[in-house]
Amino acid sequence: MACELNVLLVDDEPSWLESLSAVLGRCGVSVKMVQSAVEALRAFREEIFELIITDFEMPGMNGLELARELRSLCCTAPIILMTGDKDIRSSRSVTGAGITACIDKSENLDEMLRSIERLSRKPIALRRRVKT
Repeated sequence: MACELNVLLVDDEPSWLESLSAVLGRCGVSVKMVQSAVEALRAFREEIFELIITDFEMPGMNGLELARELRSLCCTAPIILMTGDKDIRSSRSVTGAGITACIDKSENLDEMLRSIERLSRKPIALRRRVKT
């Protein structure tokens, strides 16, 4: 049985938000979707999240800037940065921003779910609930 996990999912691409949210929702994960860093900061002030997943490339404030801002607000939840840019994933600015881990956005959803499961602080039966 999966534990409830409240996740903040940040991406400016609605189709990506919907896809990942739907998969996580089928796994018993509660997902709050927002399309900008500003919305993410507002949501963070209003709710408690056990995991934050953000895209790197967004208009206005990018994912690294969002992570820095969240950490300055005393966010202790793991923050996962999604990006297709391997240079960003290996950059020191990632750890300096308080990013817990980077996920290659081009990975298939099963790989992404395994990464999310590994990085969450609660056990989640993600793989058993995902139909392939």
